[in-house]
Amino acid sequence: MDEAATRAAIEDSSEAIKTLAIGQGHVHPDDIAYALDVDRFDFAMRIDRVSGRLRLTRQG
Repeated sequence: MDEAATRAAIEDSSEAIKTLAIGQGHVHPDDIAYALDVDRFDFAMRIDRVSGRLRLTRQG
């Protein structure tokens, strides 16, 4: 798999464009770049729904 081509395809995807179009205050401009930076951090985040809200918990 060509990592650069895959990254470019995701960055230019309609979903990435729609996500970023939501705008500041809701989506950070670097969210897509952070999501594509595999193994950037030495931990993962678990997402749980608690009382109708999302809770992030560091794992590892």
